[in-house]
Parts: sequence; structure tokens; C-alpha cells
Amino acid sequence: SLQELEGLASSLETSRITRSSTARHAPMPEPVRSHTRRLLLESVGLSVVDFRCRAHVEPLGPEEPNPTHGIVLVRKGVFRRMQRRETLVADANHVLFFNAGEPYRYSHPLPGGDDCTILAVDGPRALELVAHHAPRDAERPETPFRIGHGISSPRAVRLQYELLGLVRRPASALALEDVVAELADEAVGAAYRTRGVGVRSEWPSTSA
Repeated sequence: SLQELEGLASSLETSRITRSSTARHAPMPEPVRSHTRRLLLESVGLSVVDFRCRAHVEPLGPEEPNPTHGIVLVRKGVFRRMQRRETLVADANHVLFFNAGEPYRYSHPLPGGDDCTILAVDGPRALELVAHHAPRDAERPETPFRIGHGISSPRAVRLQYELLGLVRRPASALALEDVVAELADEAVGAAYRTRGVGVRSEWPSTSA
């Protein structure tokens, strides 16, 4: 009958509106994060972060200011970093330096992302590390790292994996802090040695 048809049409319209409203208000899926940061250790003036990126091949992205001063040791993978006019394709042979607030751009020439160990340092600790190897470079607390990268050393690699092993055990706070201090100093020293600039030298003797 006409009344039954009108009732059926009304039911269909109500169902359509309900489905439309549900679709409009359905929560958007959260984007998949391509990287993770895990704090491994926090000490005076320095913290250690495990950084893992699972990006695919990606072109150069927008500028990203670094949140802290940092020393980065690459464990696995490859990525490209651009700062001002300096471009570096970084791998496990490199140690990289970052100044807080300075903009950097990144890309990934190969799939698989990268794994890094980050030593985040405050201004005074960063200046202390630089001054130990290049006193003339340790003048600006806002930009303590005057060089952007260098070649790592076998000792820096050994200390990095010794540190990661101690974190997993876990070891005493004193043992961890000793290894972190050695690693930070060796990373900065290795970079300056391989670049051959600003290396600390002994004062000449004045004795007869």
C-alpha cells in the first residue's frame, strides 16, 4: 500500500543519514610513526637516546630544528643530512654534531632507515668536550659544535657498544657514567683528528 511504501522510504532515509553521520564522525586513523626515541640514560648534563628510523626512500624534507645539542653515532643504515651548504651522506663510519635550534634537512637514499645512538648534551658540557680538543672552538655556548661531522674511530665504536651492553644488564650508575663520558670525549676527539682542524697541542717548553 502507499502507506507501507512511505514507511519503507522513511526507514531507508533514516538509515542513510545514520551511515553518513557515522562516516563523518569516525575517528581518523593515527599516522604510522616512522621513528622512535627511547631514553636509555640520563646523567648530569648528558643523556643517551636510542633513535630508530624506519623510513623508506625519501626525498629531502623540510627544515627541522634540532631540540638539543647532540653527538650522533650511526649504528646502522644511511641517511643524508643538509645544513646550510654542507651535505653529508652519513653511515656507521661517521659521527655527527648538532647545535640546538639550528635547522637541518634529511633524506633517505636507501630503504630501511637507520639506527643511531644520540648523546644529548647541554651547553656547558658540550663546550667542555670541545675545549678538551679544540680550545679555540669552545667560545659560543649557543653553538658549541663548530664542525658538523667527522669520521668515527674504532675506540668510539667499541665504547658505544659497551655502553649499550651495560644499559641492557643493567650496570651501576658509576660504570655507565664512566663509559658515557669516555664515549662523548672520544667521539669529539675522533672527529677533530680526522678533519685535522683545531686539534689541541701542547704548549712549547720554555725550559733550556
